[in-house]
Amino acid sequence: MKRNKQLLSLIASAAALVLTLPVPAARAASVPYSSPYTAEEHSATARCNTAEEAAAVLREKLREHETEFSIPVLYNIAGSKAKVDAIIEAAVAETSSGSEGDYIRYSFDAYGYSTEPDWLTRTTQIAFTVAYNTTAEQEKVLDLKVREILDRLNVYDAPDIVKISSVYDYVVRNTTYSQELTDNVIFSAYGAAVNGDAVCQGYSQLIYRLLKDLGVSCRIIPGSSEEVNHAWNLVGINGTYYYLDATWESLLGSSDYVFFLRGSEDFDSIPGFNTHSFKAMPHESTPLNEEADSGRLLSQYRIAKYKYNREIRSSLGDVTGDGAIDAADATMILQAYANMSVGKANGLSEEQAADADADGDSFITPSDATLVLKYYTYLSTTVKPVDFITYVNDEK
Repeated sequence: MKRNKQLLSLIASAAALVLTLPVPAARAASVPYSSPYTAEEHSATARCNTAEEAAAVLREKLREHETEFSIPVLYNIAGSKAKVDAIIEAAVAETSSGSEGDYIRYSFDAYGYSTEPDWLTRTTQIAFTVAYNTTAEQEKVLDLKVREILDRLNVYDAPDIVKISSVYDYVVRNTTYSQELTDNVIFSAYGAAVNGDAVCQGYSQLIYRLLKDLGVSCRIIPGSSEEVNHAWNLVGINGTYYYLDATWESLLGSSDYVFFLRGSEDFDSIPGFNTHSFKAMPHESTPLNEEADSGRLLSQYRIAKYKYNREIRSSLGDVTGDGAIDAADATMILQAYANMSVGKANGLSEEQAADADADGDSFITPSDATLVLKYYTYLSTTVKPVDFITYVNDEK
């Protein structure tokens, strides 16, 4: 990310509390929050009697990319800046939806609000003005594109590792790092998915949207790389979290996925390449950044120290399940790869898919078939055979 979107200005007047806050481009989200209320439960003029109701209404309006709106609340709910900020923080908190939580948080370009109390009706109007990186119309186009991508990947019922691998592979292969910084759309999932052109925030927001919609725990992480603002992702597998950086992966042009499912100790182990520094950007405090500023963002997750290593299966390489590792297994691997290359399901069961990933990179590719064939040839030419796992480790 080549521009700093962290500048903030606070304007207060005697008549009403007024905030104008340009929003950071790479920030974090608040503590997990869930409300029983929805925006539909309130009419345009209905007063919210609790902070939870107000947060639910605000969340829905932000989802819809409304730019100017007011939320009437019981007067004491918005009686101070801290109370209004708490409503905003709750509105952008993590939920199970890919279009809420961090997705909303990273959709902002700038926002502001003012409060106007009416003591006669015991109501305060919170008037918001919001600028986004995309329009409401673009978000509707993105919704359709997200569904198209997920249907093409067809991993709805797959294990989380397969979902993560498929999404990461898609974004890396189909998004180019933008060199044009004049349009805010490059900071969005729309830029990455529809235009195929985005900076790190767009990459990260698209991965977040896709994985969350697939039911995978995911966050967007703010920070810097070589003193330049940067964003990447944190994803969970069985309660343990790993880092992803699709931006640097696509720039590196590697097929080895070196920034895929890395831990805190080896995320930056690539010689001569950019490093990652988690930090809150320099700015005045705002509810959009509180979780990152306070350190709660990373502290609430169990982050692995080292890269993800799937469990080694004794049947690795034996895709047919006939007890032998031979050309028939390689054929099944190549067929699975051919299916996925045209957007179809791989045609394998979960167990077969795990056994087909011979090189352990979490992807089924021709390199897995090559390993199987090399091992088959090795067995036919040696008098001292070793098992397939030993052979693969020796090859690495």
